[in-house]
Amino acid sequence: MKRARVMPFCLQEGRHTLLSPYFIYIRVMQKETRTPDNVFARFLRRKSARYVIITLLLVVWMMLFDPYGYFPWKRLLGDIRSLEREKEYYIEKTLDARRKINELQGSREMLEKFAREQYLMKRPDEELFIINDD
Repeated sequence: MKRARVMPFCLQEGRHTLLSPYFIYIRVMQKETRTPDNVFARFLRRKSARYVIITLLLVVWMMLFDPYGYFPWKRLLGDIRSLEREKEYYIEKTLDARRKINELQGSREMLEKFAREQYLMKRPDEELFIINDD
């Protein structure tokens, strides 16, 4: 009786698994012949790759050309910052005006001084001389 030759499962005819040396040799040879152009072309041939590319183009379009994209957002952010600075300026001016009002309401001498300096008021028996630096 002839004894049958027993081969591992991975080397049996027509069965090449990840463990078979033949399969490993084929994979190594494929990696050596693969070029970046080939990889990109294979990627584009897949249907899911088209969806990825279309999605990326849509995202780029929305970021660059949409009215609510990146560049309009940056412009609006700058506008917000300038308006906040303007708000702080006017709050400071308002506080100065309130301080001045409190000083003027506090004493009659301060009110008279303010009227003379700002509105050029004078008493009936006084003369007022205005000198321009022009």
